[in-house]
Amino acid sequence: MDIASTNFENVGPFTRAWEWLKALPVKLWAMAVEFANKMKKLGQDDPRRIVHSLKVGVAISLVSLFYYVRPLFDRFGENGIWAVLTVVLVFEFSVGGTLGKGLNRMLATLSGGALAVGVDQVATLFDGTGQPIVLGILVFIIAATVTFMRFFPALKARYDYGLMIFILTFCLVSVSSYKDDEVLDMACQRLYTIIIGCFIAIIICICVCPVWIGENLQNQIANNLEKLGNFLEGFGREYFRLSEEGHSTDDDKSFLHGYKSVLTSKDKEETMANLARWEFWHYRFGFRHPWNRYLKVGTLTRQCAYKIEDLNSYLKYFDIQATPTEFRREIHEPCIKICSESGKALKELASAIKKMRRSTSVNFHIANSKIAAENLRSLLNMISLWENANLREIIPTAAVGLILIDIVPCTEKIVEAFQELASPARFENMDDRVSPSNDVLVEKDILENIAILGILGVMCHWGTNASMMDIVMFIEKCDTCRQVKAKHQRTAGKLQPLPIPEWNWDDISMDFIVGLSRTPSGKNSIWIVHLQGVPKSIVSDRDQRFMSHFWKRLQAALGTKLKFSTAYDGNQDFDAGDAEVKPEESAPPEE
Repeated sequence: MDIASTNFENVGPFTRAWEWLKALPVKLWAMAVEFANKMKKLGQDDPRRIVHSLKVGVAISLVSLFYYVRPLFDRFGENGIWAVLTVVLVFEFSVGGTLGKGLNRMLATLSGGALAVGVDQVATLFDGTGQPIVLGILVFIIAATVTFMRFFPALKARYDYGLMIFILTFCLVSVSSYKDDEVLDMACQRLYTIIIGCFIAIIICICVCPVWIGENLQNQIANNLEKLGNFLEGFGREYFRLSEEGHSTDDDKSFLHGYKSVLTSKDKEETMANLARWEFWHYRFGFRHPWNRYLKVGTLTRQCAYKIEDLNSYLKYFDIQATPTEFRREIHEPCIKICSESGKALKELASAIKKMRRSTSVNFHIANSKIAAENLRSLLNMISLWENANLREIIPTAAVGLILIDIVPCTEKIVEAFQELASPARFENMDDRVSPSNDVLVEKDILENIAILGILGVMCHWGTNASMMDIVMFIEKCDTCRQVKAKHQRTAGKLQPLPIPEWNWDDISMDFIVGLSRTPSGKNSIWIVHLQGVPKSIVSDRDQRFMSHFWKRLQAALGTKLKFSTAYDGNQDFDAGDAEVKPEESAPPEE
């Protein structure tokens, strides 16, 4: 080792230079190959970049005709170069960016040139040494004022480029007019060439493979929601698989890092929203599209992403196996449910935003996640879980549960912001009935929702192509269903879904629990109205209590509309039309 080091030190500078020169072609070739691979990947990631480069080349070639064609050069002269400069400065990747810069440049050039000509005419009123003094004072005042205006947030967001071009044009024309008597002709020629350059850039940008920044913003918001949904669904599997098995079998962990790009998306979204406002003739959005509502959804999405970052830190830095097994087992189910339902809700919103349609199932997922959050909160409040336990071991997993509880209202706020966006954005209304594809797993999931979630009071309904026999067989296999559904309760036809209510307790379906022991006053059934008030409509079967004159008059007085189904009648031999229940047989509603 010492011999090799000594030999290397004895090598002279000429020898080292020669070795470097011999290795130079290999290094240059390696750098060229690496650069070519990067360019190839850049084009493969987004082929629109290649198209944009070609469009810019075509536009510059067209405006170069001001120099190549003799009549055009004779007409505009050296000012033709402004058309080339305009295309280079104005042509952006998106239609909104090109339109914004193009219109700003044309209006700023027109107004700046006109004001400069006016200032020149005012300065000429002062002969001798007064003219440059007046001209300098006016240039100072106008340049300082417009520069200060660039600090206004509203102006800086949309018109900063225009204000800068205004200052440039005004100073060029006004200052050069002091030594040039043909300032008006010069200003007009520059204005014409700039307008021509702007129109060439705008026409090519719109007509040849246009890139709409509004669509990019829409996809950006949707993709961010989808990333959060993927994380929540994956987190539930990853965290609790680790807690049960001690290891994870998922090879692809990309969902654990996708949310990080959401945390830094604010500036990009605001820039895209400002540029999207210039795309006022887009066929999907149109004039005065509510881009601010997209920004609100994006802001709430980032707030949710901050909580998700906390979840990820617990997954990375805390030992899950240290948590007692009993505690993990107790909170496992509600935590998994929150992750699953919140993730599904966010992914459903992402799909709805991309397709510009209203969602019919997102409220269902939110309702399920809220139920799971309440269950988890109740479990965490149970003293028995904390007795005889090492708090240092329990707190990390309990903190995960609390963060999941906080994520539910965050998700609900995102849904509310989506509803605020859907109306002014004219999102398509979807049919309330959902018709799934012929998929066994999807059909099984729907049957579970009909049979189980329906009895829990979750107000959602599904339309399915499943036969009545399929539903009967499913109920036969479900212990919970067999406890609450009698075999003789057959419907007269295919199951029909009820309309989804617009708000809690607006439209309900109900039945009385009868056969209880009578109270001292002789009552054996009671109707309790709690918190939500009386409903707008009630769907019931044709039991004698619902068909009675007393029940009908009571609901009419309360302003509730009664709707009757053709389902099972509790007394098949009973004539519903002759029903009469005395008021004293049922207790009045209690608040």
